Amino acid sequence: MTGDQLNGLMLLTQFWRRAMDEMNHTKARHLWHLVVAVLDSHAMTDALRQTAPYPTLLAELIDRVQYKHGWEFELKDLEGLTLIISVTGVDSYHPENGPHYTVLHFMIVPAAAYDERSWCRWFLEQILKVEQHEACEFFQIAGHRPYAPNHGPGRDPYTIMDQGTPEDAQTTFRGTRFELSK
Repeated sequence: MTGDQLNGLMLLTQFWRRAMDEMNHTKARHLWHLVVAVLDSHAMTDALRQTAPYPTLLAELIDRVQYKHGWEFELKDLEGLTLIISVTGVDSYHPENGPHYTVLHFMIVPAAAYDERSWCRWFLEQILKVEQHEACEFFQIAGHRPYAPNHGPGRDPYTIMDQGTPEDAQTTFRGTRFELSK
């Protein structure tokens, strides 16, 4: 991907974030599909690739799953098969905005030939990672989030960090800082 293509992708992603902030979910979903299309058309040639049979059993489980209202699941090839967990709910940092905040969680699907029971367990584990992440964002003691997920670049936001710093909690996965509401 060239520098210009990467800049275009970054711009699309910024428009998507703005649409999400404005709670215009239809516009955001359309922009997200454009971002995914750009990624699909510019696969990296020097990236590590693993191959395995397509996880048909996992895809069937995703088609049949019943879970909470506002949760959606999709398999997508984003330079590697990825489970996208879309959660629409309340923003833990701005609950006054109501239940119209959508977050996408990207879970890399392992290159494995699991049976249905193993894929079912793996799928549930990904949901539990997201639930744990959200619980750590909502959990507060006297206004302090001791287990706020670490969203910083290169960090695993699904690992519970004991006594995260305010800087950890106020850094997005892109490395930008934001202020928490009091």
